[in-house]
Amino acid sequence: MHLDLPRNLASRTQFRVRMRAEELRDKEPAKKFIWAIAAVSWVLGIATAPLVWRGVEWLGHTTGAPKLILQAGFVLWWSVPPMIAAWAALSDRYMAQKDQPN
Repeated sequence: MHLDLPRNLASRTQFRVRMRAEELRDKEPAKKFIWAIAAVSWVLGIATAPLVWRGVEWLGHTTGAPKLILQAGFVLWWSVPPMIAAWAALSDRYMAQKDQPN
């Protein structure tokens, strides 16, 4: 079987590979920035946890809310931002995969 391939197929393929590598390199600083923000968020979260817990205790004494509700609120206070970040990262990955040709 004989296949006729364009003469410049190899050079075009190399060009596309270089372009994709450059595109991925451009996204690398953004990933490092996201990791830095996440690290700062964790440090601030740990540092402010006692203050937030005191606020939750005060709210519980003021409103008479059940302790379970207050504990759930405290957990949600710290878990919602990472869930939003995970959603953003996954949707970004999904969009990148969707944009790639098959």
